[in-house]
Amino acid sequence: AFADRVLVWVKELAAVYEKVLLGRHEPPPELRTWLGGSAGAGKSSTLRTVLQHARLHFHEQGVSATIELTAYTGVAAFNIGFGAKTACSSFKIFPNTSWKAELQGDEFRKLEQQWGHVALLIIDEISFIGRAFFARIHFRLQQAKRRFFSEAALDPHNFTFGGISMILIGDFGQLEPIDDWSLCDDEARYKDIPKRMLHLWRHAEYGKELLTTFKEAFMLKKIHRSKDDMWWTESCLRLRDFTITREGDYDWWRAHDLDHGHLTQEQKAYFEEEAVWLCALCEDVGQRNGRKLAHMAEVHKDLIHQIQGQHSSKAARKHPSTVFNGLRSHVNVVRGCKVMLTRNIAYIYGLANGTRGKLVGVVYPLNAEPGAFPEALVVEIADYCGPAFYPEEPKWVPILPCTAVKEGTRMLRTQFPVAAGFAITVNKAQGLTIKEAIGSDRYGQYSGTSSRPLARTMKRSR
Repeated sequence: AFADRVLVWVKELAAVYEKVLLGRHEPPPELRTWLGGSAGAGKSSTLRTVLQHARLHFHEQGVSATIELTAYTGVAAFNIGFGAKTACSSFKIFPNTSWKAELQGDEFRKLEQQWGHVALLIIDEISFIGRAFFARIHFRLQQAKRRFFSEAALDPHNFTFGGISMILIGDFGQLEPIDDWSLCDDEARYKDIPKRMLHLWRHAEYGKELLTTFKEAFMLKKIHRSKDDMWWTESCLRLRDFTITREGDYDWWRAHDLDHGHLTQEQKAYFEEEAVWLCALCEDVGQRNGRKLAHMAEVHKDLIHQIQGQHSSKAARKHPSTVFNGLRSHVNVVRGCKVMLTRNIAYIYGLANGTRGKLVGVVYPLNAEPGAFPEALVVEIADYCGPAFYPEEPKWVPILPCTAVKEGTRMLRTQFPVAAGFAITVNKAQGLTIKEAIGSDRYGQYSGTSSRPLARTMKRSR
């Protein structure tokens, strides 16, 4: 049903383009729809199929319209494929930086060039997009398309998102936006919001109004990905929906705690070495990564590489990574440790923000003194699908240092866009396919889930 709906719009749009070529003006048809469903319901497969048919029809009909795909995280964009970009880079909207209502100069020209022929925008992992961010997408597209429309069409009530059709895809049972309000949040009130988010409220209210332009939705309810273990899937959905039971769910999940003794020593060692820890707080991630690095250095008698970032001034050293596009003031790594990319390097090849790998080695300049800044970090990345740098090791990738400037200043930081990757936050894990993981909170650790968070969840649901 969803595919038919989109392909009908594709044919209607192609017909309008044909009429315009004959000199008859006609506004393009508008598509504003949702595609929902829980993990494994087939959203990505459905999207890819529809996208292939839509682009093929445009090509056969000689239509110059294009389709743009975005997702909030680099990993999610890579998983979509088809040239998808991150939402931040697509719309020049970056967290922890001041909002630019109007782009100027080269930035504006690039914006117009990127969106000039776009007729359909697809946003995946929509649960990560907040109401304020949603409104800012509208403002960016308005500017990008402004000169292609008459002044009369600029009324936001009849000219939203630059006149571009949109498909929103995702599951609102998954993670919510950070420092923003969920698109399905109708309970937020101005008097209750924290001070750090006050400047977003006006855009959040605007984003709420923009949602009213979406009049239809398609929900995929059948789970395909884990059909061989439907109990697991159904239990996860009950946990999400606060409908878990003690006998049917809680006791079973509790039996999978690592401290229950059902795993052999070999299995426990495997989880300790290979499984990624999922933490709720960044400080817990830092503590776990630090302990693992120290343990590896002690056991293997290996060197801890302490890579100090290069700064343009002493003041630049004091600023957090958020003002330098994720580049940290210092990075600690040990050969063989798990590392994670903190920036999108080449997401079409699998080198996206959140991609994990294993450090093969650190390349220093010839005759370098102790403490010298490295030339490259060689990382083995299983998801890498680009040209081989080392013919005998096609998954080895040299990661080079990046330079970022603090907005509004001349402060520079040069650093490698990596961090230890033994543990990550649950937000970073969104969109990742992880074979095994250990969920963790500051009260303990657990495999799959924890008794304590589950107990709190059950209490809230009651």
